[in-house]
Amino acid sequence: MTNSPYAPQVPKARTLRKKRGSPVKAIVLGLLTDIGGTMATSFLLSIVFAVVWANQGMSNEQVVALMSDRALSNPFTLTATIFGTVCSYLGGFICARIVRRSEIRYGAVLAAISVLVGFAFSIGDSSPARISGLAILSVVVVMLGTAHGRAINRG
Repeated sequence: MTNSPYAPQVPKARTLRKKRGSPVKAIVLGLLTDIGGTMATSFLLSIVFAVVWANQGMSNEQVVALMSDRALSNPFTLTATIFGTVCSYLGGFICARIVRRSEIRYGAVLAAISVLVGFAFSIGDSSPARISGLAILSVVVVMLGTAHGRAINRG
């Protein structure tokens, strides 16, 4: 390499090879983002909805009944599902961005673990059709986040 002032500058980012991350770290952080983020946002949403509904004059029993209703027509359930979906997407994205190799494989592992954790949390709480639907949604969204992270890694 010459030290000529007329030579084109090569950005340091291009000269350094992007470091690959640990698959275990990628999956654990992706899972914490997916499951932990979903749980945290659901908790915060339950507080917000409880306060709003209480201010509208609903009794504690009515608020609890609305929070327990798992129908997607329920505004709380729909909002929590949307936020959970965003957390799943981010989990896949984070996993891919950390691991920087075989992103689809590790994203699939993350999706499988996420579905298993989701099954464990929802045993006896929801219908099999609902659990299956949410599992399929989770896998699709985690893999979309993984694909997005992979595209950025390759770009």
